[in-house]
Order: sequence, then C-alpha cells, then structure tokens
Amino acid sequence: AITPWRSIDTSRIYAKIGGDLGDVDLGPALAELSRRLPPGISARLQRLARRLPHMPTLGLLSVAQAALDAGLEEAEAAEAHVLVAGGNLSDRLTDEGFARFAATRGDIEASHELYSLDSTLAACVSELLGSRGPAYVINGACASGNLALLAGLRELRRHDAKRVIVLAPPTDMSPRGLHGFALLGAAAIARAVWTRPR
Repeated sequence: AITPWRSIDTSRIYAKIGGDLGDVDLGPALAELSRRLPPGISARLQRLARRLPHMPTLGLLSVAQAALDAGLEEAEAAEAHVLVAGGNLSDRLTDEGFARFAATRGDIEASHELYSLDSTLAACVSELLGSRGPAYVINGACASGNLALLAGLRELRRHDAKRVIVLAPPTDMSPRGLHGFALLGAAAIARAVWTRPR
C-alpha cells in the first residue's frame, strides 16, 4: 500500500509517500517459512537472516516462499540459475554507511561494503537454495524486472538451465535517492513542488 514513509526521515525531502517495507516485522514470516521449508534450505535461510540487513532478508523470504509455492526440492534448487533484477538495491544502507564512516572516522562493520553490493543478493539467493548454477544481476532501471525475465528465458532456451529463479526485490531507497527522484518527477510526492529556475 502507498502510505507516508515510516522508516525514512522525510523532514528534508519532497518524497513523503511510497511503498514502505522498511519497518515490516520479518520474524513471523521467517519462523513460518523455516518450519515448512526443506531442512537444508531452512537452516541456510535462518543463518543468512541473522547476518543480512532487513531488505535483502525480505528478498530471501520471497524466494523461500516462491520455492515452497513451486514445490521445489533441494536437489532441484541446486540446479537453479539465479537472476536478480535491479540496481542500487541497497541505496539506504550505502548512505548510512557513508554517514557512519564520516561521523566515526572509519568505524563501520567490515561486511558493510559487501552487503551494499547488488551482486551479494544474487550470491545469497544461490547460497539459500544451495544452487551451483550461474548467479547474476540484471540492471535496466525501471525495466530491470522485464529484462531479468527475458534473461531467464534465455537461460532456459539457450543455456540448458532446468530451473531459473528470478528475483525482483524492493529497492531500499535512501532519503537522498527519494529526494532526487522526486525532483526528477520519478517518485510520488504528497504535495505539488515548484522549484525556481536558477
């Protein structure tokens, strides 16, 4: 649902509304999926969820639910090719890391840069499923999901893939990113904005 942002401070930006998933409690879904998944996938999901930031974990939960819905067994999952659609998926995490680095003069988690890379999510989906096939990210701005679906079809038709997992996760936008998109007219705003030409 489109609502006022709750997990982002909007006091200094024009973008005041959007599809906010930043404060969704993932615990109940994690517990339910862990109970229903094949044992190996369940153990890997729990381990990854303890390490990863909120939004990548949300992406993994959607993959786990899709695997259940498809009746995917562990041996089948191991053959899957993994495609993740999007770019700058961890924009807010990157911004928070820059701010923490500047404020503390270098005191950030060693894994911060790793978790800010889009390719890390593709690797985590592969780890979750135990997949030994290719895993990569497709970025085509607003068309990323469509491009990833087309790439998935190519994997099936031309690269002998038996199964393809395509994930189009939510982008974790930063206030800076949302504000920039609002100025471009590419993000919803709660009121009309007029900027004086310079």
